[in-house]
Amino acid sequence: MNHIDIEIGGKKRTLRFGIKVIGDCIKHNNNDPQEFMVSLAQNPFDSLPLLFYYGLKYNVERSGGTPDFDLFKVTEWLEEEGLQGEMVDEVTRRFMRSLYENVPVIKELIDVQ
Repeated sequence: MNHIDIEIGGKKRTLRFGIKVIGDCIKHNNNDPQEFMVSLAQNPFDSLPLLFYYGLKYNVERSGGTPDFDLFKVTEWLEEEGLQGEMVDEVTRRFMRSLYENVPVIKELIDVQ
């Protein structure tokens, strides 16, 4: 599952995961995928607001809408929620799970010589 419905900013919202969201987070911090994944553990104060912002933003935009929030507002919502709150913990678990569940696996490597 590449999304989760959460209550944040005073209403129910859908946060999506996927390559677009990860790409936006990486581009925002000008780092590579491995650095972003390390930052989730080592500096969640920076990386979690990005994950939430770009995940929420992607869901709104893919539906043709315009977000009613920005990165600063999402960061404020997370400060109110607390980074160790139940909702943040569940989003983090779902995001990590989305990285390896339902991902196509190459069953055979083809030798192209």
